[in-house]
This record gives sequence, structure tokens and C-alpha cells, in this order.
Amino acid sequence: MKSLSALTAAWLLIAPLSQSLTTRIVECVLVLCYAAMFGALVWMMLRLGQSPAMARYRWTASWVAALLLSEGALRLTQAASQWVPLGYLEVTLRVAATMVATAAAVYFVMAAPRLAGLLRRIAHPTGDQAERRMNAAIQETEQIAEALAESDTRFRLLVEGIRDYAVYTVDPAGVITTWNRGAERLLGYKEQEILGAHFSRLLTAEENAAGVPEQLIARARECRYTEDEGWRVHADGTRFWARVVKTALLDDCGQLRGFVVIVHDMTLTRNAERQALEQGVRLKALVETTADGVVTIDHMGVIDGFNPACERLFGYPADEVIGRNVKMLMPEPFQSQHDRYLSRYAETGKGGIIGTSGREVRGLRKDGTEFPMDLAVGAFLLDGTWHYSGIVRDLTEKKKLEQDLRESLQNRVRTQERFLSHVSHELRTPLTAIYFFVSNVLDGIFGDLTTDQRDQLQLTLENTKQLKEMVSDLLDITRIDSHKLTISSQPSNPARLVLEVISTCRKNANEAEVKLSSELSGRLPFVWADPSRVRQVLTNLIENAVKFTPPGGTVTVGNEPFQEGDERLCLKVSDTGCGIKPADKERIFDRLAQAQGANEASRKGLGLGLFISRELVMRHGGRIWVESDPGVGSTFFFTLPAFSLQQWCERVLSQSEREPNQITLIAVDLGTHGEGMSGEMLHDCKRTVERCIHPGQDVLLPIAGREQETMPTIFIAARAGTQGVAIIESRITREFSSSLKLEGIQLGITASSVDITQGASREEQTAEVTAQIEKLIDAHLSRKGS
Repeated sequence: MKSLSALTAAWLLIAPLSQSLTTRIVECVLVLCYAAMFGALVWMMLRLGQSPAMARYRWTASWVAALLLSEGALRLTQAASQWVPLGYLEVTLRVAATMVATAAAVYFVMAAPRLAGLLRRIAHPTGDQAERRMNAAIQETEQIAEALAESDTRFRLLVEGIRDYAVYTVDPAGVITTWNRGAERLLGYKEQEILGAHFSRLLTAEENAAGVPEQLIARARECRYTEDEGWRVHADGTRFWARVVKTALLDDCGQLRGFVVIVHDMTLTRNAERQALEQGVRLKALVETTADGVVTIDHMGVIDGFNPACERLFGYPADEVIGRNVKMLMPEPFQSQHDRYLSRYAETGKGGIIGTSGREVRGLRKDGTEFPMDLAVGAFLLDGTWHYSGIVRDLTEKKKLEQDLRESLQNRVRTQERFLSHVSHELRTPLTAIYFFVSNVLDGIFGDLTTDQRDQLQLTLENTKQLKEMVSDLLDITRIDSHKLTISSQPSNPARLVLEVISTCRKNANEAEVKLSSELSGRLPFVWADPSRVRQVLTNLIENAVKFTPPGGTVTVGNEPFQEGDERLCLKVSDTGCGIKPADKERIFDRLAQAQGANEASRKGLGLGLFISRELVMRHGGRIWVESDPGVGSTFFFTLPAFSLQQWCERVLSQSEREPNQITLIAVDLGTHGEGMSGEMLHDCKRTVERCIHPGQDVLLPIAGREQETMPTIFIAARAGTQGVAIIESRITREFSSSLKLEGIQLGITASSVDITQGASREEQTAEVTAQIEKLIDAHLSRKGS
């Protein structure tokens, strides 16, 4: 309303000047403002009357809006009449405005009491209203107080629940004002003991004497937040290393009210850090002074450690290699492959040399020369990435020494070989003459002998035979040392070999009054071995058993049960002799070793028989051992690989880097004019056929159970084509024709080639050839049987 009066006064002052242009412009502006103001007031009154809270005063708001509307229209008409004559329109609006004002005045006079009451309620609320307002204010205050109390409780529980840290407060002078349970546990003081005391009580006497408490308070006042580490004193007087954090407490006005102090025991951490530091110092000293080179690299292969030994070894100073890739220390092909090794280890955790105890590799010096070195590499995680450490040892001197020793050994072996060859030749010739001369004398060629003469000559013959065996053993030892001991493996019948050796050794056993027998059980498979070497092993074991068995004892040659599919056959020689002490079970296989406590008769020889037997068995891929009970007897076991056609095929196919030559199955049918063939005759036939094939690449296949057939067949797997097969056939025909023992035996020789798939893997070719040979054998036997 004040605005309305001001506008009206302005209008009355400006009206007399309406003739001027300036006055007219001002009037226009005022009219527009007046229209905007009256419009806004009318809109506000209408909106206020529509409010639910003003429902009782809706008519009042409507009459105010009508009054404002009529007054505004009248004022606009008066202004417009200064520019354009309005005539009756102006008179009509004046009359309408007068009527509206009169009606509004009548309404307001009638509604005056009710409006006065409204104004009084607004200015002076009733008791109920005041009470409601008071209650709301009290309730709000209580809620705020409860929230503050709950917050204070939570804070107190939080502080009290901290047990690994001492939390307490001090005033600006350093007097302790609060003390939590963590402080009681860490510092040993109860709350009632420490409250009111100065915090300097927790410091050492030396710090208190040096004025450290005052310095700490002054720094905390200045910085508002401080951290420091130092010794603190427990209630019982013990010291511990603590990390102390002080934070200033400020009120709303920014005034200092005290400090919150948090103390954490760092004794264990400090000790661990000191130990790590000391260990680091020791490790650094060790790395710096060790004679072996130590180099460390990161996951990219970049060198970050290079000790003085590496500087001497590679010729680089440390500052030239640190930060560069370790490949610079490697020759090819290691240099170009190194990054791939690191990537593979990072991805799979598998590395060729990483994690091994050491491997011989080549290093590259600064001057470009290569040298042999032993390298051991370890991996470790640092900040989540792999790092590697390598220990390098120069093998140049070692290699030179090894080469010198190897050459010296080779010279010694050559000298020994020449000496033994010469000695054996010089000894064996007269020994052979002596042996045959004594044998002839004992046979009575030069006349009858007396009993004493026969006994002396028999002793001479035994000693001569023993000397011949010693010379043979010495020659075998020389061949072993010079790696010239050859093994010509072929399918061999172990049962026949056992019977042959027993027949040879039976004479010595009878003379020693020892029973020698064979107890082979089951059908034994053929073995892939050198028959002469197997006989040598059996002879050594049987003669040793006879030698250590008293008169009346027994020596038995047998075998362990063999199951179909087993890869090895185990033969054994048992005796009822004196037995072997547990301490001697391994020693007796050493060179020149003999069992202790043996009688004089059993100690004849050089002690080389078991050593040579072990070497021969090992060369066959088997092993030999002994089980013995002192006073009861001993049993020597040794194993030989069972013959497998697949193994032979695999060996033949892998002998050449190029594609394998043709393989042919040769079948030799033997006929005897309707009569059965004895086992001895079949054995002679096999020996004859065996002489006609190439021992290094052809093989005589064992066909068990064929000895008693009228027309048995000997199968040969030959690594030969058409020309090679023709040569073998001509040799067999010639040998059988020229042998008187095999006179009358009819031969039928057929050959079947075996297809080999070119380009296939060795495993596939082996399986294919094995299956074809077995199929050809079955087909040939089926045709012959039909």
C-alpha cells in the first residue's frame, strides 16, 4: 500500500506538466509500472484465495482483488485520456470503480471484527499455541542433547576399544586429562594413577633432564600436528620404542584446549628393521667380497646389480652395465633367446635354468671372447614383479684341468691297454702251451703217472687255468676303462644259456663236492642280450658260489616268476655257503674287492669277477644285487631285458636320421624228410642262420614252442631290400650245403617286404612295422599248417 500511495503522489505532482514531452514519457513509464504492480497484486490475491489454509478468507481476498483491479483500470484510463480522448468510456470506468469501491467498503465494514481477530491471533497467539510451540522447542532441544550424548558415547567406546594404541589427552600445559584402556595396556598405568600427572612421566630421565618435554609442547603448539619416534617408559621402568602423534584440540573460537596423543609400540618393527638393515649390510658385504659373480636383473632383463667379481669376470665396470639388458653378457644363441625365456617364466612359472642348482653355459666378455661358466639362477617377487639373481662361476680353469686330466687318463689307459695287451699276449701263449702239455700228460700220452705225480700235475693245471682267467679279467677291465667293452645284443634263449654254463661248471662243482642244479620255472622269454656276455656273468656267479660253498652244499640256478608283459627277466644263483655280511653287500661289487672272513681257498683270483659282472649287466640295461644271511647262504640276482619285437623295430627305425631303409621278413622253413627235428639240431640250424645275417641290423626272431615240429621255421627280420635279401639267402644256402652236421635238411626260403609309411612319426612307423611283421608270421604259419 505504501508503494501505491507513493505512485499516486508522484502522479499528482507530474500531472500539471503533462503538456511537455518529457512529462509524457515519464507518465508512460509510470503507467506501465503501475499496471505491472496492480496485475501482480491481483494475481497474488487470487492465488491466496485458492489456498486451503485461507478458505475462510476467500471472499476477503476476492474483494481486495476486485478493488485493485478497478482502481488499476481507473488509473490507466486517466493516463490514457491525456493522450487520446476517451469520452463515455472514461465516465463508465469511473462509475464502475466507484461502485466497486463502495461495495468493498461495505464488505470490509461488515467483516472488520473477523479480520481484527485474525490480526490478534497472528500478533498474540493463544495459550494452546504457545504451549505447542514451547513443547516443540523443548523436544527439539532434547533430541539435540540425545544426539550429542550418543555421539559422545560412540566416541568414548571407540577410544576405549583401541587396545593396540595408547590414546590420551593432555591440556595445553601437558597435564594428562583422559586415559584409555590401550594406554593402560601399553604403558602400564591405571587411569586413577596417571590422570593429573604431567606427560613427562612417560619419557626417559635423560630426556626430562634435557628439557625434551618443553620442546615437544612448544613444537605441538606451533605446528598443531606432530609426529616423532623415541623411547617411552613403561610403569615398571622398562623402555620401548614408540611412535607418537600429537594433534591439537581447538574450540569453536580457534582457541587451543589441549592435545590428543596417540602412542604405538614400534619395538618389534624397529628391531625387524634393524635386523633387515644388518642383514642387508652383511649380504652386501658377502656379495661384494665373494669370488663368484653375482648379477641381478628385473623382469625385463635389465641389470640392476653387478658385483666386483662380475666386473673382473666380464671385464665391464658396474656403471657400464647397470641399466642395460643382461643379453650383452651372452653369446648367440642365448642372446636372442633370453627375452623369450623370461616371458615364458613370467607366464607359466617354468624355466629351463631358473630354479636349478646350476648349468654350464657360455659367457661373453667385453673384449668379445667367450668363456665357459656355471650359472645358477633364482627368481623372487619384488613389488609384485619378478626379479632374478644369477650366480656365475668361471669354469675356464676347471675345464682346462679336466682336459688335462682327461688327456692324462687317456694316455694312462692307452699305456695300460698296450701293456696289458702285450702282457696278455706274452702270457697267454706260454700258458696255453703249458695247459695243453699238462693236459696231455694227465691223459697218459707220455706214460702212466704215479698218484703224487697226478696230484701235482692236476694242481698245476688248475693254477694255469686260474692264470688264464686272470688274464682274461684284466683284459675286460682294460676294455671297460677304455670304453671298448662291446655288447652285441640279439634274441637269446636264457634257458639254453643256463644249461650250457651249468654243463661247463659241473666238473668244478663235482670236484668241490657241491651239487649244482637248475630250477628254472615256467616258460622263459627270449632276452635281448649278448649270449657270450650272459654266459660270462653266469659263469662268474656260479664259480663264486661253488668257491664259497662247503662240501655237501648246493648251488642252484633259477629265475623269478615272469608274467606276460614284464619288461625284464630276473635270473638268480643261490648257494648254501658262508653268506655275506651286510656291510659287504655293496662293497663286493667294487674293483678288487673280496669278502672278509673268506677261507684261503675261496680268495683265489683278483676280485674282479663281480665287478665285471656288474658292468656287463648294466651295459645290458639291467641291474645286479645280492641277498644274503651270514651262515645260511647267498642269492645273487640280475635282470636282463626281455626281447620285444617292437623295441627292435624302434631301434632299427631310429638308427638313421634319413628315412629308414626297407625292412624284410625272411622265413627259413626246415624239412627233415618226415622225421621230427631234435632240439640240438634246431639249435645248430639257428646258429648257422645267425652267422649269415648282419648282427648289427638283422635279428633272428624267437618262435617259442616250434622245436618239436616236423618242419620248423626260423624267421629273420632284416633291414635290407631285394639285393640284401638275395645275399642272405645265398649265404644260408651255402652254409647249409657245406655243413656235414646239417646234411639232409631241406630249406625253403621266402621273403616278404614290410611297408613303411614315409613322413610318419617314429612311434607310428614302429607300431606299423611291428604289426605287419606279426601279421606276416601268423599268415606264414597258417599257410604252412594248412
